[in-house]
Amino acid sequence: MRFRKPFILCNAAAGGSSAAAIGSILAGLRPPGEGGPPIHEIAPGERIEETVRAAAADGCDLVVAAGGDGTVSAAMAGVAGTAVPLAIIPVGTTNLIARELGIPLDPASAARVAASASMMRSIDGMTVAGRHYFLQVGVGISALAVDGTTRELKSRFGALAYPGAAAGRLFNLRPRHLDITVDGEPHRVRSIEATVANNGILARMFFRNGPDIRMDDGRLDVCVLVTRTLFDYPRLVLDMLSGRPGSPHVLFLAAARSVRIESRTPLAVQADGDIIGTTPIEIEIHPRAVSVIAPEAAERIADRDLARSLFLDPYLSSLRKQWST
Repeated sequence: MRFRKPFILCNAAAGGSSAAAIGSILAGLRPPGEGGPPIHEIAPGERIEETVRAAAADGCDLVVAAGGDGTVSAAMAGVAGTAVPLAIIPVGTTNLIARELGIPLDPASAARVAASASMMRSIDGMTVAGRHYFLQVGVGISALAVDGTTRELKSRFGALAYPGAAAGRLFNLRPRHLDITVDGEPHRVRSIEATVANNGILARMFFRNGPDIRMDDGRLDVCVLVTRTLFDYPRLVLDMLSGRPGSPHVLFLAAARSVRIESRTPLAVQADGDIIGTTPIEIEIHPRAVSVIAPEAAERIADRDLARSLFLDPYLSSLRKQWST
């Protein structure tokens, strides 16, 4: 399929890519008889969602996001609720959205998938105070990890910075009483983590025994983790890194419309890796909010390899670079 007016975003800072390299890879998306489509290089501090929304309003018929999960999520937010599809060229570090959707991690192969446009998948999303998110919203250990991870740690250790920060703050963590309302039905729990999950790869880091969480099933999954002793906390981290089944003390709830999380004292809330405020939090669910060009049958990486590929490998790669210099 050829697109008349593609809008291509390139985050040249992600994965060491360049706009010229991305333009060469995406040559197959150009209209017949014309030169390659222009590349919009993302400027530092640019509000990507607004840029994409303006391009959609200007009549583009495809948005291509070349970058990591942050770039892709912002582009998805920009096309949410429109008829403009999104193509993903993963050039970031973890590329969780591409992995989840079975999009090739090789940029050239991903570009061929985008150019063929043989299959569209309808991806679910959620909003908090009008802002879109596509991976997860969490209260508890995930928020502690995000809150304790500095930019320096992220730059030095990549994705490993998050479980490292969580492990370093375990003694500040204790079960909290949470009131969770899912589609109008109340639940009172005592928990160390409540996650509204949309990305199955990310959710299975903590919740290995749960449902098949997918980004295109028309719902989100609320996963509530309860551990009973202090020793359960380090065991949870070890289980996550080793690939062993996690704690069995998990409550799973399917959500189709909304989720509200309240607590007696305000607790930090993270969404897609950023702290966005404190409880109470109201999450509105948007089934099939974005059309993404992706293979029909996503072949997701086996569970036992996820923690290593997403957390350990970037750290080991960083160490090898330091030792070689």
